[in-house]
Amino acid sequence: LHDDDVSPFLGVEATAACGAALGTSTFGVYETLQRGLPSLATRAFGPAFATEQELALTLMSSVGAVIVAAALSAPLEAAKVRLMTGKAAGLKGALDAVATVDGESQPARLWDGFGPLLARELPFTVFKLTVYTAAQSTLFQLLPAARERPVASFLVTVFCGALAGAVGAFTSAPADAVVTELATGKYGPDWKKALATVVGGDTVKETIQGAPRLFAG
Repeated sequence: LHDDDVSPFLGVEATAACGAALGTSTFGVYETLQRGLPSLATRAFGPAFATEQELALTLMSSVGAVIVAAALSAPLEAAKVRLMTGKAAGLKGALDAVATVDGESQPARLWDGFGPLLARELPFTVFKLTVYTAAQSTLFQLLPAARERPVASFLVTVFCGALAGAVGAFTSAPADAVVTELATGKYGPDWKKALATVVGGDTVKETIQGAPRLFAG
């Protein structure tokens, strides 16, 4: 690359760290809650309740996992954008830049994007899980023989996973756009200003007209 070129790997360390934080916390907390909530529900309301409310308990596990994941990854999301825009060098330098305002250390600024990040991850996780479960159940009802055939069962799983991921990505796209804009550090914790920048205005009319920009990514 020439000196004036922008490396396609800017922010790779923050991206990797963010992915690791999201993956580890999401799966770890999710599995813990998946095992713990049914047990607690059985003790409190009886075994029938845990069976009848299996989907609700699964969604509760997902929400709990997302909250923890968002809290852990919010600083790294902000650092990633700083690195990608060339406003900091190295992960530590990016985190320091996010937490410093007018020369003053403000560690709480690392979590400015927590709310929008939660707004991104919650619909993504909930819709992904719901669509996957519903699509898989529907296809296996329409094609019962597919359960007994490994290749057919695999194809159903792949299709349902792709569909669930696409729906999750679509529903979380607006919040993702706001998270990315907010992480530039120009707005502090004010997500409304970041949203106004993305859609091109802060009035109701401008927000409606600019809404397609929220899905540009």
